Amino acid sequence: MSPADRHHRLVSIGVALHERRRYAGALAKFRLARRHAPECPVVAYNLANTLHMLDQDEEAYLILRDLVKAEPEVLTNRCEAVNGRSLQLDAFYLLFLVSVHGQGFSEAAFRYAEEHLRRRRRGLRSAWSAREVRGQIAAFRKEWAT
Repeated sequence: MSPADRHHRLVSIGVALHERRRYAGALAKFRLARRHAPECPVVAYNLANTLHMLDQDEEAYLILRDLVKAEPEVLTNRCEAVNGRSLQLDAFYLLFLVSVHGQGFSEAAFRYAEEHLRRRRRGLRSAWSAREVRGQIAAFRKEWAT
């Protein structure tokens, strides 16, 4: 099996474990996938998402910051299985969640969610609907105000 095939397989297994809430197992698969494809943004995003679910928000934050700072075309070039703009779109929203949970409410955290909404375009895919994102922002703003 080629290194590219191996990392795609590990990501698939990791995602399946993550979806079953077996985060420790998913984390192991994503870390192994990262060894095979250290520049792959799909691996990085899924690793950050799983770290967040394991309350390891500091490490997740650093990974997501790198994803949102990169040019979308660079992300696409690092892995043929990704649309860099779509991945970055969701990285902004996940960065919002990670920031709020790891660092608390702040205007900086809310800017990540707002950037997610600003970048939404026809043809880009997101794991979250715009309605979900707006609802979460409103709920967190309300919670922050109390």
